[in-house]
Amino acid sequence: MLVSTYRWYGLGEQVTITAENRNLAARNGLLLRSVEKPYVIQGLAPDILGHVEIKRKFDGRVTAESHSRRLVMVLSDACKSCEQQFPHWRRLIELLPGSSLREAWIVSLDGELMSSSLQAQLQNRSIPFLALKIRDPIDFAVHTGISGVPMTLVLEGDRVSMAHMGVFTDRVYDTVRAGLLSPVSFVTRHLKAGQNEPLR
Repeated sequence: MLVSTYRWYGLGEQVTITAENRNLAARNGLLLRSVEKPYVIQGLAPDILGHVEIKRKFDGRVTAESHSRRLVMVLSDACKSCEQQFPHWRRLIELLPGSSLREAWIVSLDGELMSSSLQAQLQNRSIPFLALKIRDPIDFAVHTGISGVPMTLVLEGDRVSMAHMGVFTDRVYDTVRAGLLSPVSFVTRHLKAGQNEPLR
C-alpha cells in the first residue's frame, strides 16, 4: 500500500513538472518572438538618433506656428516596395504646409538615390530635415522597433503617434496626411505591448 501511494504521489509530481515546463516553453517562445520581430508602439519614443549617422542637416525655416511633429521615412534603395512608396512620400511633402512639420527625417539603410531626391524636395520647400544612415540594421531594429522598409512614422515631439509599414494605399495616404495636418496635440494611444495598430 505504501509503494502504491508513493507511485501515485510521484506521478502527480511528474504531471505538475511537465505542465510547468510547457508554460515556461510557451513564455520563452513569446519572448523570443518579440525579440525576433520588434514592433513600433504608439506613445513610445524610439531611439532612432542613437543608432544612425547624420549624413546631412538642413535647418530650413521654422516659424512660431511650426508644429512639433516629425515625419520619418525609412527606406532602402535596394527595396522594390520603397520604389512604390517613394511617389507617395513626394506627394505628401509637396502638399503639406511647411508649418505642419517641425522636421523630416530620411532614414536610409543604404545608398543615396531616393534619399537625395527627398532631400532636394524638402530643401526646395524650406522644410528642415535630417538625412540619416543606419549603422547596423539588426541593432537599429532592436532599439527602434523598425524591422522593415518602407516605414513611415509620425512623431509628436519624440513619441510615435502614427506608424505604417509598407506601401500606402490612397486611404492610408489620406489618414497620414490628415494626421500631419491635425491641429490636435498628441494623445497617447493605449495599445497592447509589442503590437502595431494598422492604419485602415
